[in-house]
Amino acid sequence: MRIVTSIVLLALLGCVRGSFLDRYKMAVKSGFKKIPEAAQIEQLLGEADHFISYSGPNVPQEWNTEVYFGGRYEFTMQVEVEVSYDFSAITKVKGEPKFYLSEVSRVRHYPNGTWGNDYDGNNERHFGRAESRKIVDAKGDFSAIGIKLKQGPAVRGIPGIVPRSLEKEANAHEVS
Repeated sequence: MRIVTSIVLLALLGCVRGSFLDRYKMAVKSGFKKIPEAAQIEQLLGEADHFISYSGPNVPQEWNTEVYFGGRYEFTMQVEVEVSYDFSAITKVKGEPKFYLSEVSRVRHYPNGTWGNDYDGNNERHFGRAESRKIVDAKGDFSAIGIKLKQGPAVRGIPGIVPRSLEKEANAHEVS
């Protein structure tokens, strides 16, 4: 799902003129006002990717915040949103955000410059807003909701995963 949303977004970027990128940045900026959890994740866990998946006019749009931390964890928050007609603002948050914590067991780097993760499915957790608030109140301590994070050396390749810059990704693709 996560890979698909990024690919769909990049495909969309490849089909529109540069002004879309400016409007998209405005939409993401407006999202921080409507989705406080997005900023809280960065404050607690470090720089994150924030992006809006868009698969067409009849498919729900989803806000995504994703961050790697602790040398082995991927933390994602998703919530359905409505975006303005010109894609310049989040106009409505629909429903409650969902949170996903996954332990990365391996990072695969492919010859074409892309990468993908393998996960330890035994350490995958999903939870809602109430649990996320407990983590925030505990200043990022996941044990507040019964999750004991592993300590120790980072999974090889995790330190190399840095938040993607939408602008860099868009500029790397031919815009027609």
